[in-house]
Amino acid sequence: MVMLSLISKEVEDFFNNAVSIDRIDFSKDLSWGYYFSHFEKTNLEIFKNVLLKEGYTFAEIVKEDESDKYLLHLEKIEKHTIDTLTKRDLQLNGYARRFNIDSYEGFDVYSYDII
Repeated sequence: MVMLSLISKEVEDFFNNAVSIDRIDFSKDLSWGYYFSHFEKTNLEIFKNVLLKEGYTFAEIVKEDESDKYLLHLEKIEKHTIDTLTKRDLQLNGYARRFNIDSYEGFDVYSYDII
């Protein structure tokens, strides 16, 4: 599948850069941020509630400066490998399509020490 291999390559590049440049240790639980954009805030609120049931934590919904869209930011503490993050990326992209959200924008990661 071409889409999967392209996404997998992008995720692999992300992992390599995060290890070499940012020194992120992917063997630990990390705080992953996931982002979605849509032109109606109400639709993002409904979509947010669906993903909260999947174990995500709500961070914020903000109006994007460059456009008339809103940006939903959700977080989840978890571990990922290149394969699991590729699968998560495809899963969230699929959720966005299924719920008619304009775009799954992608992810970011922060080191998070769990006490």
